[in-house]
Amino acid sequence: MNGEAFIIKTAEIMKQAVRLNEYNRTEGLALLRSNIEDLDDEDFKIGLRMTAAETNPAIIAEIYENKIHFAKDEYERRFKTITKRAVQGIQEKLETPIFIKVLLSYANLPPEAERKLEYELLTGEQ
Repeated sequence: MNGEAFIIKTAEIMKQAVRLNEYNRTEGLALLRSNIEDLDDEDFKIGLRMTAAETNPAIIAEIYENKIHFAKDEYERRFKTITKRAVQGIQEKLETPIFIKVLLSYANLPPEAERKLEYELLTGEQ
């Protein structure tokens, strides 16, 4: 994965995570379950399926740690780390502004790209 692909994939997964976190916070696991299969990223789906099945968070974290360890390059490791943290945030039902700040802290995007993405995540605008 290169830097440009990382930014695009990171923005996409964060937008999905924020939306799914809101579903989980307001409607619970039933609505979360019904939206998992529409996602593209298989690792994200796996973590969310386990979350919806109320799997022990430590088991989910262990699986993600293994995936991160065997990632091909630095961008892939960072992306998998963000995916792991997104699943954990959804499990924790973090408040949206806090959830966004946590996810952005893992991305380490250039300041302008981070501000733009944060605005999009907070407002739902593109």
